[in-house]
Formats: sequence, structure tokens, C-alpha cells
Amino acid sequence: MKNEFRSGFVSIFGRPNAGKSTLMNNFLGVPLSSVSKKQQTTRNRITGILNGADHQIVFLDTPGITKAGAALNRILNQSAKGALELCDIVLYVIDASRYRDDPELEELLQRSGKRVICALNQVDRMDKKALLPILEKFNSKKFVSEIIPISALKGSNLDKLRELLIRELPQGEMYYPAEYISANPEKFIIAEAVKGAVFNLTGEEIPYSTAVMVEKVEEKKKIIVVWVVIYVERATQKGMIIGKGGKMVSRIGTSSRILLEELFGKKFYLEIFVKVKPHWSKDQAFLKELGYTY
Repeated sequence: MKNEFRSGFVSIFGRPNAGKSTLMNNFLGVPLSSVSKKQQTTRNRITGILNGADHQIVFLDTPGITKAGAALNRILNQSAKGALELCDIVLYVIDASRYRDDPELEELLQRSGKRVICALNQVDRMDKKALLPILEKFNSKKFVSEIIPISALKGSNLDKLRELLIRELPQGEMYYPAEYISANPEKFIIAEAVKGAVFNLTGEEIPYSTAVMVEKVEEKKKIIVVWVVIYVERATQKGMIIGKGGKMVSRIGTSSRILLEELFGKKFYLEIFVKVKPHWSKDQAFLKELGYTY
């Protein structure tokens, strides 16, 4: 008897740096979502589509929930919370090696009424004796349906987690064509690649003051040419992004290009400009232009 096709949306939910983007990238086999040790690498919902013969999982990689402050933070939190409403299953990712009680997120998950699968990440960094009380604690939480220890970076237990997600998804049709790896627009994916390079290559204070906007994309002689602007809030930051002799912006461009060529399977050329826009993270109109809306 032929297996029933299962499909649905899985929200990857949790605090910053829990390993959410790493987990989705490992599932997909490509670095679609930016990965960095710095917080707020993911600033919007990124969809990653995992296709199989009998399933289609649409992952929603959400921004990590933080204390709301500036306009940007509030939008990021709203985006993450909104993903709870859209999904069929919540994949609650926790860095077990740094686990602390989190009543705020647990209340959100309880109120959502969704089926919650808890992925205890970074267990490869822990002694089994330290993991046991965390497992016992989550076994007692009524809002958690399943608990599975994983290592998103090393891929440990991800096959088991994937099987669990497929089993829990509702029966249904494909939401997107089988060749799709993401439902996000091309410009969005390009901007995420550049932003990820900025986060990974620059100093601690720079990434949180930068925004990326793709102005134009053209295909010329089998090469995709992209005009992209990196916005910063101060003139001193512009100099740091450009670097001495343009070395830093060149590194950012090279890193972005390599990733984009892997994702799209085509040659890329990036024309990167750096501009100063003071207090952009508090400018609601500009945030909307960047796509940070909910």
C-alpha cells in the first residue's frame, strides 16, 4: 500500500544562538539561513523546503526572541511569534549546554496550542549526567509532545528528528514545486547572504548597525549581477565595512558570492555600495522598505 503524502509548516522557535539556523541548514543540505555566533543573524522568517518522496516540510526559521526595545527588535519578536500561528508543528530548539528555565517562551508555546517537539541541541558538549535532569524536566511539561537530544552542527539524531516531524505532519498536498528549496524571493536570499557575511567577518559592534538592501538583479551572459547596498548608522562604521584599501568589503563580496553560487548553481557578480543612514533601526518606514514588517 502506498504511503500517504504528508506536508506542513514547522516553525523553528527559540532564543538567539540556540542553533535554529544551523539545524535548518543541516536538514536542507545547503547554508540557506545565515549562521553566526552573534545574535540577530536571522532578522526575518526564512523558509526552507525539505522535499521527499512522501513528504514536504516547510521550515520557518524565525528570529530568536529577545527583550523588545528598538523598533527592529519589536518587529523581530512579532515575526517569531507570528510563525507560531502559521505552523502545524513547533520545533522548540534549546541549547541544552546553556539551559536555563524560560517561563516567558514556555508560556508562549502553551498559549499557541500547537504540537511542540523539543530539540535539545548541543548535547555533544555535555556529560550525560548533566543532560538527564533536563530531559526529566521537559518530560514533566505538558505542552511538550516529544523530546529529542540532537547536535545540529554534527547532524546527530537529525534523521530521527526528521522521521518524527514527517510522522506528525498532517496528510496533504505539496505547497511548493519539488525543485524549490525556499519560498523567499531571490532578492531576500541574496540580502541574507550578504548580511551573513557582514555578521561573520566584522567586529562585535558593526553587525547590529548594518542593514542590507538589494536594489537590482540582472542576468548577463549567464552571470547574475547584483547591485546591493549595505547601510550603516555612522560614518566610522562605513570605514570599517569598506576596510583599508577596500579589503573588508571585498571579503564580504567574495564570501557572499561563494554562498550564492552554491545556493543557485549559477555565477554571481556583486556590486556592493556602503551608505550611511543614521538611526535606520528606529525608522519604521525604512524598516518596512527593508522587509522587516509583520
